[in-house]
This record gives sequence, C-alpha cells and structure tokens, in this order.
Amino acid sequence: MLVIFEQREVDPNDLLNVCANQTENQMLANLEHELQRTKLHLQATIEQSEVSSEELKASNEEMQAINEELRSATEELETSKEELQSINERSISRHWC
Repeated sequence: MLVIFEQREVDPNDLLNVCANQTENQMLANLEHELQRTKLHLQATIEQSEVSSEELKASNEEMQAINEELRSATEELETSKEELQSINERSISRHWC
C-alpha cells in the first residue's frame, strides 16, 4: 500500500467561503429550529384558545339557564304579589262594608 501526501496551497478565499457556508448553514439550522419552536408554541396557543372558548360557551349556557330560572321566579313572585294585593283589597273592602 502506498500513501502519497500532496502539498497544496490553500486559497484564503476558499477558507472564507467554507467558513461563510458553515456559518450560513448554522444560521439556517438555527432559524429552522426557531421556526419549529414558534409553530409548536402557536399550535399550543390555538389549542388553549379553543379550550377556553369551549369553557366560556359552557359557562354562558349555564348563566343563560340560571337567568331563565330567575325570570321564572320573578314572574311567580309578581303573580303572588298580585294575588296578595287582590286578597288585601277584598279584605279591606269587606272590613269597611
């Protein structure tokens, strides 16, 4: 087996190009990594927003049901008040007669 070493002169521009390419590749890798992290964060934020939206819809429906119950109770109280007023008026009129 024969090994031959050849001495060559290295062009400084070649070294600069290699370094520049490595730097560009590293920058590109960093940017791709950051983009991926940003996409994952955005997806998590969207999912969290959807969950919050669903929770708010459920709370809103519950509040609407409670509100309807309160309206019904108010109507019942108004009816009872009218009945009591009527009874009072009859009682007063009988008392004076």
